[in-house]
Amino acid sequence: ILHESRTREHFLRIGLCEDPTLRHLSLDDHMLVEFRTWMPTRQAAALRLLSYVPWLAAVVLNGCGLDDSAGMVLAEVLRRSRSITSLSVERNDLREAGLLAIVNTLREPTSALRELRINHQRFTVTTPVEEALHDILHPGLNTSLCKLGLVVRNDVPRHRIDAALMRNVDRHRLARQATRAAKPT
Repeated sequence: ILHESRTREHFLRIGLCEDPTLRHLSLDDHMLVEFRTWMPTRQAAALRLLSYVPWLAAVVLNGCGLDDSAGMVLAEVLRRSRSITSLSVERNDLREAGLLAIVNTLREPTSALRELRINHQRFTVTTPVEEALHDILHPGLNTSLCKLGLVVRNDVPRHRIDAALMRNVDRHRLARQATRAAKPT
């Protein structure tokens, strides 16, 4: 990048981990337009910086023009990060490989992700992605995810995924109540 770039500077500030108040990442309209023009390798390099920010909780990358290579990088980020609890990558060009990489991070026992939004990709989310979500959530392999931004087309997996998400919500609610009850007054 040869000229002044607010987007580049924003990601460099994130990568330096100097601002503990930065808990939410989203790009304003100007930065979004610039980020879309970046080559996938530059986008991937910027996204990798998110792995090392210990206080970053929410990442919103809607409409960034992300492809499957960015999905692979985001999966890597989610595996490394213990602080990111919300990821939204709606309105991108993530296809089966990229979405499966992200979804499969939910299999990790250390997954902190509580909210995942993957709706409205350029192409319809494929059945294998829906099945992977079902295979992870229904048997209880993931107990952290509480919100899923995806319209599952098949009735049986949709109902089972919804039931698993409700179990997770109940689990988190009971854990909060137990924590409150254990605090001395």
